[in-house]
Amino acid sequence: MADEVRQLATRTQEATLNIQPLLQRFRQTTEQTVQLTHEGQTLSRQGMAAVTSVRESFSQVNEALDRISSMSVQIASAMEQQGQVAEDLNQQAMRIADASRQSAAKALDGRRISEEIGHQVEGLRSLAERFDR
Repeated sequence: MADEVRQLATRTQEATLNIQPLLQRFRQTTEQTVQLTHEGQTLSRQGMAAVTSVRESFSQVNEALDRISSMSVQIASAMEQQGQVAEDLNQQAMRIADASRQSAAKALDGRRISEEIGHQVEGLRSLAERFDR
């Protein structure tokens, strides 16, 4: 029976020696898992911070695009108004040009009439001089 106890003790000692490296490897794996979990949490927090930053950046970009869109509408409206003003000025310039042509034509008519009157006055003066003689 002593041999059996010795054999059992030897096998127990061998099993203990075999288990110790497994336990050591398990402990190391557990420590690595804990470390990786902490690193994962840190990376997760950093990722969330990056997502928040990107979200804020997108929000700022959207606000800038809204302002640009509003300015574009204002610019388009101002350009339309300027186009209308330019059209109005063009029409007024055409009316002024027409009025100037009409005035020039009337001035020519007035000159022609004045010349005719001048000829008639000369003719009457000639007749009057004949009667006076």
